[in-house]
Amino acid sequence: GYNYEAASDTNKQTHWEIMNFKLRALGAGFKTGFGIQLDNITPDQISSVTGPTTTITSVAANGCENGQTQAVIMVTDNAHGKFGVPVRIDFTTPIADLGTSNPFITTRGDRGYEIHLMGYQPTDLVTDSLFNTLDDNSGAGVTYRDAFGYPWGMNFTQPFDFPKEKNHVRLGYPQFDTWVRSSGVNQTDWYSRSKATLDKIIIQ
Repeated sequence: GYNYEAASDTNKQTHWEIMNFKLRALGAGFKTGFGIQLDNITPDQISSVTGPTTTITSVAANGCENGQTQAVIMVTDNAHGKFGVPVRIDFTTPIADLGTSNPFITTRGDRGYEIHLMGYQPTDLVTDSLFNTLDDNSGAGVTYRDAFGYPWGMNFTQPFDFPKEKNHVRLGYPQFDTWVRSSGVNQTDWYSRSKATLDKIIIQ
């Protein structure tokens, strides 16, 4: 779960931003990390980042991850550990356009194993050779999807009741397939509790 707050002046330019995160579920046995790429913002536009809890991520003095063209903040490189401290980003000079927040997770304890939302671009540190291997079918400008159009990651505007362990999302939410096959046109509220098979989900 997440929400953002920012301080802007009368010219609608942002001086700082606070990102609040709350880990809602973590079913994977792999060591999982979580980060945010601030598309269209470069590391030198940030004066300081406070709050992330990382142990193996290489970060610059201002708190941004090293080796990146865009500003990347690794919130945690081990979500099984401490996770939930607000992340504050102070900008070197006020920012007129914050651009797009591009959240992603890393997995298997490997920084290069990135999973983004469908259509979003990876960071500079991704392992490019993973694209179009196994079930991945990224291409033609659309990343992080499989051959059937299923996304590797999803973002919800409301709390989401996760399927129970070992239950595919389509078992908990029968309209999920319709939404995917229509490229997001039909059954746009497939994830609402009213559309769920209640004995297949964990009601939060």
